[in-house]
Amino acid sequence: MAEGEIEAVAAELRLSGRIASEIDDLAPVGTAMGRSMGGRAEATAAGALSLPSGAFDVELLATARDLRTGTAALDALLGAEARLEASLRRDAEGMAIDRFQVAAADLDLDGRGHLTSAGGAFSATAHIADLGRVAPGVAGEATATLRGKGTPEGWDIEASAAGPGGASATAAGRAFLPGGRHDLEVDARFPLALVGRLVAPRRLGGEVSATLRLRGPAMLSAVSGRAALRDGSLSAPALRLSLEAIEGTASLSEGTARIAVRGRGREGGQLSLGGDLNIATPSLPASLQLELDRLVVRDRLLFDTEATGRLSATGNLLQHIDITGRIELGKTEVRIAPVGGGAAPLPPLRHVGAPPEVRRTLRYAGVDERTTESAPLPVGLDIVVAAPRLFLRGYGVDAEFGGRVRLGGTLGDVVPAGGFDLVRGRLSILGRRFDLLEGTLRSRGSFTPDIHLVAEAESADGIVARIQLSGPADAPELTVTSDPPLPEEEALAHLFFARGSANLSPLQAFRLAGALASLSGHESAAERLRLGFGLDNLDIRQDTDTTTFALGKYVTDNAYTEITVDTEGRSTISLNVDVGRNLTAKARLSDDRETGFGIFWQRDY
Repeated sequence: MAEGEIEAVAAELRLSGRIASEIDDLAPVGTAMGRSMGGRAEATAAGALSLPSGAFDVELLATARDLRTGTAALDALLGAEARLEASLRRDAEGMAIDRFQVAAADLDLDGRGHLTSAGGAFSATAHIADLGRVAPGVAGEATATLRGKGTPEGWDIEASAAGPGGASATAAGRAFLPGGRHDLEVDARFPLALVGRLVAPRRLGGEVSATLRLRGPAMLSAVSGRAALRDGSLSAPALRLSLEAIEGTASLSEGTARIAVRGRGREGGQLSLGGDLNIATPSLPASLQLELDRLVVRDRLLFDTEATGRLSATGNLLQHIDITGRIELGKTEVRIAPVGGGAAPLPPLRHVGAPPEVRRTLRYAGVDERTTESAPLPVGLDIVVAAPRLFLRGYGVDAEFGGRVRLGGTLGDVVPAGGFDLVRGRLSILGRRFDLLEGTLRSRGSFTPDIHLVAEAESADGIVARIQLSGPADAPELTVTSDPPLPEEEALAHLFFARGSANLSPLQAFRLAGALASLSGHESAAERLRLGFGLDNLDIRQDTDTTTFALGKYVTDNAYTEITVDTEGRSTISLNVDVGRNLTAKARLSDDRETGFGIFWQRDY
């Protein structure tokens, strides 16, 4: 609908009137503009136009409902209904916007300004009710102001913004100078807790502050300055890692950021990261070094270790990275997870109509069936992990291993080579001790190793029983075989009581059941004593007439001492010193003044 009038005054023609329009479907409009649009709109414009001067004065009012602009963030802010009011004019002095207002569900915008041949000025304010609409995971309101004053050389700019959690930023300087140059300085501070939902189930803490300057064209290579992180923290459950007291800096010059970050492990140790990152190149070339200094990595159910070493990451972060280096593990305890007595694993479940908070929990746990696998990050690996003293305990097992593993392949397909081999160990069941014949730990490219242990013994009635524990440490399988072949219960009955299970007394049957239960990984009294005295080894051996106690401890990283005492009053002290990779010196002194010393060379093929 349109209405108006035409008036001629001297040599000027003045047109005035009012135009109203209503569009039920904006899709054809979007097609004409080359965009995907939708929704409904109605608009009214009233004003006057003078010819040939081109002066005008227009009032505009528009309302859009269910608007889809093709930009998801903007659509989220506009919501179901958005309203625009504007007052525009042009005269002999220049052009002016006396009023420009947008009111929507989560966005309020107010601006005004003017432009003349000598310069101009403008100001604008914006308020976002919930920043999570445009930045998922960041909740809270945000405000921003922008002011500018034009000069013949360019524009003087002042801007500020404030967000949730104390986030803020200010900018000041000159923009659009001759040659497309800018001279702007930005100060900002941002609490990392604001992005908690983006990185969940990981958690971030601390605050980043930055002072940056743009001198030259609007390119990253023209930005310089410094950013700092203070009082930071990181919790990464999947990596069994928690860091605190993280401090770091990033110095930016000519498009390259020089990074230096250092943090303390919550359980002990230090971690530092340093190197260069080229942010001006789209592929993000990087050369970074990660250093670990006795950093404690712990899963209270499976393992406890401390790591020292250095890793290097080189390449393009968005194309291909190679991670190389070596990590030395200190004294490492691996616990075999209990089996038996627990609930059977749940069969695969299909969650129907689960609310968002349930879906989020499933996603954190990695069991959301709707989650699609993304392409793995192309990261090449060449990492050596060495563990000279690795102890495996549980299921009646008390064993020491040593060795190293090389992790090759890629992050998405880890190819381990090598492993950890048995140094000494035993398996204790029903008060009977079996020396381990075989023992290996092999990496599958994860924190949970595969174990393989074999112990063998012969019963008094000539039955040879072989006990084998194999599989991942968090779900191993126990098998008992014998020669001649017998069921597991029969083989154990012959091993411990030299008779078949049908001939066991009630007490013997009870003890046999206890032996089977001991293989479920429950902590024994001897294990509690070992932990209480801080020993690396506590062994209690019993034969017909004598009980022998052996107490062992590493006094240094390469020296192991053991004291043996029996109920007959005899005692022995021994010392093993690893002189080199394959060379060991051993010394022994007993209470009857018998001594021994030897040098042993050993190599595994």
